[in-house]
Amino acid sequence: MKKPSDANIGARAEDTYEPKQPDAPQPPLTDLADAWQKLPARRIAMRTVQPNHYTVDVRKYDSIDVYRVLTLYKVTDPSIGHAIKKLLMPGQRGAKDMLTDVAEAIQALQRFVEMYAEDAETDHEL
Repeated sequence: MKKPSDANIGARAEDTYEPKQPDAPQPPLTDLADAWQKLPARRIAMRTVQPNHYTVDVRKYDSIDVYRVLTLYKVTDPSIGHAIKKLLMPGQRGAKDMLTDVAEAIQALQRFVEMYAEDAETDHEL
């Protein structure tokens, strides 16, 4: 009679693990194009989704800064532009902490609302 090894004592048949052997050896991926082709179909489909109205094509730029973002998104009001600049990297530029940058963005937007109301009043009087 065969004596069980110490490693198998107390083990049940369903507790044992045998790794699945691959059906056929897979060739190594040689470049990024090969890797892209191996992706599941749902990921490839995501690449072809049409952009929404928040999407701007930036492929022609190596990098973009806040002023390029403002230009690409056609932000023309200086108060809104200032708020966006503060909110893109709050507390990360080294000069001020996050709370200060957010508070200054809120102040800029409040000023925008004030100016908008002033302009609306002026336009009605004409």
